[in-house]
Amino acid sequence: SSAAERIFGWKSGEVVGGPNPVIPPQMVEGLKIRFQEMLEGRTYNLPVEVVSLRKAGARQTMLVTKHSCGFALWPSKYTDYSVKSTPWQGGKGDVVKLFTEAMKANDMRIAWYLSPWDTKYTSSKSDYETYFKNQLTELFGYASPYELEFDGFNAPTGVNWKSVFAFIREAQPNTLIWAGPEIVRTGA
Repeated sequence: SSAAERIFGWKSGEVVGGPNPVIPPQMVEGLKIRFQEMLEGRTYNLPVEVVSLRKAGARQTMLVTKHSCGFALWPSKYTDYSVKSTPWQGGKGDVVKLFTEAMKANDMRIAWYLSPWDTKYTSSKSDYETYFKNQLTELFGYASPYELEFDGFNAPTGVNWKSVFAFIREAQPNTLIWAGPEIVRTGA
């Protein structure tokens, strides 16, 4: 960002966890087609995408494992709102597994984004913190990530983020935790 460049002299390519790049207009149509193919259950070759990133010089990339809509890209046992309820690979598909295996095979650092806000399993429910930790535990079954990101936008105020981060540090002591200011302000 321009702020990081002014304050620290960093260029945008040197900042991990910076703002998402704008997708060039010439790529939008192709991405829409590939996304539709995945939703319709046609094969999507994630390992090829990771190899392309590695060949381009990337050492790490981040997978959005669950966005604020609550849809999990792995067959979570805590919700039916996941890839297991899609026609993709007959409901047996697992994007997190494909991503993790491809990242390991290409000697790349694994990073995951797990949205703190969930509109499907309402993040204001009293047991949401337990649900969130359960989903983290499932993800940790795939790998020890280099980084976990929680942006904080609409982050539930009923969650004890200090407890969540302690839980992560105990389970994955070498994982970098990136949290948005809305979460950090809670004292986490």
